[in-house]
Amino acid sequence: MCREECYSVVPELQSYSHKPEVKYIDTRFMTLGGYDPGNHTVFVGHHADKTEEYLKSAVDATDGFIPMGVEIEVEHTSETDHGMSRGESTEEALIELHDYSPHYIDESDSRLRQLIIAKTDSSLSHGVEFVTQPMTVRAHKLMNWEALQSKGFYAWNASTAGMHVHLPKSYFTTTQLWLFLKLYQNLWTSEKDYFNWLAGRAENSWAKRQMPFRNSADNNLLAVASTKWDDRRDRYSALNFLNAYTIELRFFRSNMNIDGLLSRLEFVQASYDFVCVLSRLNKKDMFDAINFGLSKQLHLFMIGNKSEYPIISERLLNTNKFGVTSDFVNEDMVIPSLINGLNQVRKGA
Repeated sequence: MCREECYSVVPELQSYSHKPEVKYIDTRFMTLGGYDPGNHTVFVGHHADKTEEYLKSAVDATDGFIPMGVEIEVEHTSETDHGMSRGESTEEALIELHDYSPHYIDESDSRLRQLIIAKTDSSLSHGVEFVTQPMTVRAHKLMNWEALQSKGFYAWNASTAGMHVHLPKSYFTTTQLWLFLKLYQNLWTSEKDYFNWLAGRAENSWAKRQMPFRNSADNNLLAVASTKWDDRRDRYSALNFLNAYTIELRFFRSNMNIDGLLSRLEFVQASYDFVCVLSRLNKKDMFDAINFGLSKQLHLFMIGNKSEYPIISERLLNTNKFGVTSDFVNEDMVIPSLINGLNQVRKGA
């Protein structure tokens, strides 16, 4: 564990326009002799390819785990309520976040200063936006998220705060992105209660659940998937395609609770894995999944692979409305090749 040897943390609040160097961050198990799953964990940085085109080499570099650039918006209490200013709380949080993280090794000559920065945001009343490098879910799980606690920050009860996740467009083939859009279309039209529970909130003006489209396209979603662009050009869309190289998911309620935060990242990884597996199925199984409802198929996929998504699957299994005692899904909906396809996709990442 380190900070001084691996990072030179700048603990101050940065301006909203600040753009740090970007790398895809994943984890590796290493010894002096090479990789060893039973030994030390380190962070490894990979060059972030700025392209909209699908790059199998990028997916291979992180073993099929998609890098997520996460923005966690929080508000800060009045200084008289907590005894620390917003700046002091931010400084302590950033230092502690890096104090307990694994070592960082870079594959090039450049080295990241830090893995998480803090920015001001005019949409917040007296808040901070903590922004991560695009890290895989397993890298995010190694950060000391406890550092955000007991410093006057609050998130879940802040009406202004959301949690946004940026995904690289280069990790999606056209088919995978088409299925990703079909999934969210199903979630937003047929399973609103289920999606509200997953997101932690209903639709709002900062995360409008409107499907992207291309002007004059015969097949809207396929046109968006093939071009990775949305002619709506609305940065407040819940699926925001306005950024050149990323898709921004804007629908989550902000959450500083560690399990709450990580369960959302597991959900994003599961959604990505789900469409990757789905894209490799024979046409009958793929269209059976679509006809059964992709929301319910994703639900079965997460529960069927609960060792991969332990936090979100535990929540799903135990919720009254959608859990094991509900009738949200049933055995007749199970498509074995979909439930069991994750290992094969990871091998072929």
